[in-house]
This record gives sequence, C-alpha cells and structure tokens, in this order.
Amino acid sequence: MSDINVLNNCPICGGTSSKILPYVNLAYSKALELNGLQINVCGKCGLGSTFPERSWKDMQSFYERSYRASDSVHRNVARPLVSKYSISPRALSQWMLLRIFRSFSSSDSFCDIGPGGGTTFQTALFLGMNLKKYAYEPDESNIANLSELGVEVYPKSFNPETELSSARFSAIILSHVLEHFSVSDSIGVLKKIQKMLRADGVLLCEVPNVDMAKGGEVRKDDSPHLTFWTVAALQKAVTAAGMRVLFMSTVGPRNGNRFHEPQISVGGKISWFIRKALLHPRCPGFMADVALLIRNYFNHGTVYKTLAAPDFEYGEGRECIRIVCAI
Repeated sequence: MSDINVLNNCPICGGTSSKILPYVNLAYSKALELNGLQINVCGKCGLGSTFPERSWKDMQSFYERSYRASDSVHRNVARPLVSKYSISPRALSQWMLLRIFRSFSSSDSFCDIGPGGGTTFQTALFLGMNLKKYAYEPDESNIANLSELGVEVYPKSFNPETELSSARFSAIILSHVLEHFSVSDSIGVLKKIQKMLRADGVLLCEVPNVDMAKGGEVRKDDSPHLTFWTVAALQKAVTAAGMRVLFMSTVGPRNGNRFHEPQISVGGKISWFIRKALLHPRCPGFMADVALLIRNYFNHGTVYKTLAAPDFEYGEGRECIRIVCAI
C-alpha cells in the first residue's frame, strides 16, 4: 500500500490542507485495507482524500472478500427479474437529464460502469430506448440479469488501467462509483472514460456531496469510500480529464450536507432496520437472501408512483452531486 505526503498540495486544485480528520469505518471494521486511514481536507476546493492512499490494486481484495461477502450490507443475491421494464427514481431522473443534452437512436451505444442489477437498462427499456447496451460489472450475482436485459457485460471491475475495447459510447453513466477510488485513481478513471466517449458522447457522473470543510467532524460512517467530493472539486477533476461541463447541480434533500439525518419515512426506516438485522453475521444466510428478494420485489414501482415520490431526484435520502460532461 502506498503512502501520500499530506503536506502536498491538493491534486485537484493545488490548494493546501485545512484539517485532518479520522476515517470512520463501522461497516468494515475488520477489513485491513480500510484500517489506519485518515482524511485530508483541502482548504480551497473542499475535497476529502484518504491517506495513506489505497490504490485500486490495494482494494481488489477488499471488494472480493469483504464488500461482496455474505454478511456485507452491500452484497447482492442472485434474483430473477421482476420485469425488464421496471424503473427506479434515480435511473429515471438520470436518463431524463441525459436526454436534455443528447437524443438517442438504435445506432447509439450506452455503457454503465458498475450498474448493479441493471436498473439503468430497465429504465431505458421502459422509456423505449433501443440502445446497444454494455456494462462493466464484476459481481456474478448481477451478470445473469444484465445478460437477460441484452447487455454485453465486461465481467471485471473498471479501473484506470482497464484495457478498452474498440467500442466507443454515445453515453456513459458512472453513478456512485468514483468515490470508491483514491484521488489519484479517480483522475485516471475520468481520463479513461474521456477516451471511451464518442466525439458527440456524454457522461453522467453522480457522487455523494460530502463537504468535510463544513461539519465534517460529525459523521456516521465513511466506509467504503476513499474520496469525498464537493461541487468545486468534481468540476475541476472532469475539466482536468479533458471534458467540458454541460450541467452540474446537487440533487436530493437540500439539508446542507451528508452529515444530517436523512429524511426517511417510517416505513423506510423499518425496512432498513430489518435488512441490517438480517444481514448481521449471526443471521442465517438464507434469511438475509429472502429479505433482499422481498425488498427488491417491492422496490419495483410504477412510473406514476416514481414521478410523484418526494425522493424522485435521488431516492435514498442524501444529497448528491450530478454532472453531465462532453468532450
């Protein structure tokens, strides 16, 4: 694992450190890769970067052994598709935003980097978008569903050293992936994506909005994120990667920052509590699988419920940054 000199200027904007915060790791306290970290907060752009820096190579074992482990709160279970045309609030709002800046036809190709179970592809089908579909997805639990949706899957994690295919994409979605990389690797990832876009292609990137310069001392859990983005830092990063910003805003609850309690319904709190309890290491694995299957079944709502929902912009009770870029 590599070291980083915290006195160096910010790799995004050149600013100097304003404070050092301890890294809060509750979800993966036994993961060696996340132990011993601290967070360096830039006094200029507000970027929070972990050190000693963990490269994507350092983190491979974490995602294989801990993140996708049977007792992980982030794990997936193999489940049949309820419908190819189901939608999610986040995916629907992302596609609606992308379609403001570009029209799509059957000759266009789309790539989702880290799509999970495939809600972006399901939502595209719901919207009648007949695209050539691609994805980088390493989780075997998701690959079968993606294939059923007609997605050509590259069964591996995306990283700054990923060998690119000959395909170039009309649209790429990088949603809640970039924060899992170190600052150095984040810059490499964005530069790699810039090369994957067609000349008229667009990128939609979304990350949590975490300004640790404002209230960063009060946090619940940082794991497994390695970089904590602000609007200023993300804008500078995509520009440095050779892309221009078409749109940039925060989405989700306007409660100032990530550190406040999210406004979640009573039903949502009960659902989350049950899921956390059933994913406890002492809980039999089959019970956790059943809980996840039930949750995913009832998560598939109609478009009318989705558009009417107060969480339409994001869907998980926290504020995020959403940016659309082009070459």
